[in-house]
Amino acid sequence: MRPDHRRVLNDYIKNFSRMNKKSSFFKFLYRYKLKTSFDRFVEFVNPASPELIVSDENILGQAIKIEKPGVLYPDAVRNLLAVSALLGPNLKNIYLSVRPYPEFLLSYELMREAYFGRGLGFDQLNRWAEADVKGWTPLVESLVRVFPEAKIELWPYGNFRVSDGLSRLTGIDAGKNRDKSARKHINSAPTEEALERLQAKRKSRKKVTKAQVDKILSESGGEKFRVDRVFDESVSRKLTDQYNRELGEFGKISNIEIFTSGSTV
Repeated sequence: MRPDHRRVLNDYIKNFSRMNKKSSFFKFLYRYKLKTSFDRFVEFVNPASPELIVSDENILGQAIKIEKPGVLYPDAVRNLLAVSALLGPNLKNIYLSVRPYPEFLLSYELMREAYFGRGLGFDQLNRWAEADVKGWTPLVESLVRVFPEAKIELWPYGNFRVSDGLSRLTGIDAGKNRDKSARKHINSAPTEEALERLQAKRKSRKKVTKAQVDKILSESGGEKFRVDRVFDESVSRKLTDQYNRELGEFGKISNIEIFTSGSTV
């Protein structure tokens, strides 16, 4: 029920990026825009509360781009520097959820295609993953470098429930809160039938709203996409092995802790 800070935050990141691309003559204009965004962001901070919890995956930017095979979140460093300029030393804790690569890439591809019609395509996704994947490790190292004083906690997907983390941070019981909501929560991973219906609508040049996508995803039945249908076995095995190795290395970084189902290890 908090005011939506995400648009302000994204505006700040966008203007920060544009300012660094402009000549010195135009930089003053974007400095003014950054100050305006900062002032608007501050308005969302409740003076009575010592904490502001921001949850927005878009801070990291687009996860995968066809022209950058193997690179996960290619704009993350630029965007994190913008967040650092906005929040500076006030940012104390960072919580990053990481997932095994095959499942994460497939989930992201399906969501991009369902909601925006701009997925890479399954063949292209497999080719993207055949490259030397630069995934969670560069992202975690960037967080440590940009926010050296912050405590960073990793949430490995599958070893925890998001509701556990949310309850620990906010005191809100996510399960009870969801049950009381009148809005129907759906599993947004689209089935083959759902994607076919959405693609047919887009081919007819009809604009598809988020509400319409939600409705199609909730109504459509059929088989869901599986990792082994999208990725070659060798690619899937390589990605899974890399993820497991990375988790072992993350625990050795001094200001990183790994959170699993209510406990930190």
